[in-house]
Amino acid sequence: MPLHADDPTVWEWRRLLRYVRHATTVLQSDLSRDREISLEEYDVLFQLHEAGGTLRMTDLTLTVLITKSSCTRLVDRLVSSGLVERTTPEDDRRSVQVHTTKQGRAMLRRAALTHLRGINAVFASRLTERDVFDLKRILDHLAT
Repeated sequence: MPLHADDPTVWEWRRLLRYVRHATTVLQSDLSRDREISLEEYDVLFQLHEAGGTLRMTDLTLTVLITKSSCTRLVDRLVSSGLVERTTPEDDRRSVQVHTTKQGRAMLRRAALTHLRGINAVFASRLTERDVFDLKRILDHLAT
């Protein structure tokens, strides 16, 4: 049966999207104000950290929450800021790897404090343990 605009599921979908937009706006504002880094820049540094400090550019574009072309421009800015660098591996001259620099790792550590404080304010502090369990169950279901 097709959904209609007044279906409760559609309304909850819209509420979810509005809340995600609100939460990311708050997180972006906090990072920009406290650390002079964008949420997208933080995400790139975080994804590199999670991967051990290095990712192929093609893999990085799959993990961040922005488009491939936006990721390329973002990495360009991070290279200019000295937070990451690009290299070409000897064994695959067609590939490009992105690495965090010492300065990038330091920025990530500082920004993580602000980011985690923001996640707590807009998300974690508002949920019970049961809410987190239910959310995980729902997201696991959606991911299958």
